[in-house]
Amino acid sequence: MVNSLSATHHGWSQGATPLVDERGTNKVEAFHKFSNWLMFASDVLQDNDPIHQEKIIKFNELLANCLIFHTAQDITKVVNDLVDEGWEVDPVDLATVTPYITSKIRRFGT
Repeated sequence: MVNSLSATHHGWSQGATPLVDERGTNKVEAFHKFSNWLMFASDVLQDNDPIHQEKIIKFNELLANCLIFHTAQDITKVVNDLVDEGWEVDPVDLATVTPYITSKIRRFGT
């Protein structure tokens, strides 16, 4: 039986099984998939030095965060331009846009 305080606090009805909120997990998994895609050379750390391994991982995450930030800025600019042109942007549609775009990015240049 679910505690009444928990049921009220979490919005569960009496006897209902609490659902796992997977949104946070899905965001983390999407980030890791994106950063793994972005990893240069190999997806295996080929150095046994833990300090060097940490530097590689941190650099890769920094690179991924920079690319995500840049993509989010581009998406925001396009949406603002559409709104300025008189288009109506539905927040529900906008929520489906992801900054983890891999199809248009040339990791190694042209």
